Amino acid sequence: LSPNNTYSSLTVTLQGIGPNAKIIDQERTATIKIFDNTKSFDTATFTASDTLKYDSASGMFVNPKFNFGSIPNGKYQMVIQIETYLDAQLLNTDGKIFTLNGASALSVSPVEMKVGDIAPGPKGDNYINIIDYNAVIGCMNGAPPGACLNKKYADLNNDGIVDQKDLDLLLLNFGEGGLSFQTNQFSCEPDPACNSGKESLQLCSLLCTRKTVRS
Repeated sequence: LSPNNTYSSLTVTLQGIGPNAKIIDQERTATIKIFDNTKSFDTATFTASDTLKYDSASGMFVNPKFNFGSIPNGKYQMVIQIETYLDAQLLNTDGKIFTLNGASALSVSPVEMKVGDIAPGPKGDNYINIIDYNAVIGCMNGAPPGACLNKKYADLNNDGIVDQKDLDLLLLNFGEGGLSFQTNQFSCEPDPACNSGKESLQLCSLLCTRKTVRS
């Protein structure tokens, strides 16, 4: 085993949040799923979580010493997860494979993450579709009572208001899925957030969508 915990400077750009932004949450929890490159990628071999802090000058979320924990020497691929954002793969200057050889420092390139994965459920499904659209619409002014399932998540740019800016951010990524090592699947289901027949602006139908599996 590697004798010490592995650390890295980690810098993340969260779409919709730029320099000097007046945001509600100055810190975000990032979870890193770590996959042994010599084994099946069905499930992560290791998981690490740590905090990123907002740097107003750059508009990025940063941790100069993100703790990856004690990981055995070997070759790995890594995926970063942050709530409301699509999963993204971590890279280094040589590509997507990280080689651990006992050194405590790990080099990770800055990563950009796309926003809008807020439904279904508390953590989304790693795919931005009509379910996410309805979840934002349901929290905007004029929505019927009970339509808003999670106002905090629907506030994509984290400015304390769910408005057209949040909807525009979601539409930029509509139809996109996050990084997944598993095979994407399709399924059909009714939208639990839809308020059909209640004078809602939501689009209601039986939803047949791609499911991008989260590891």
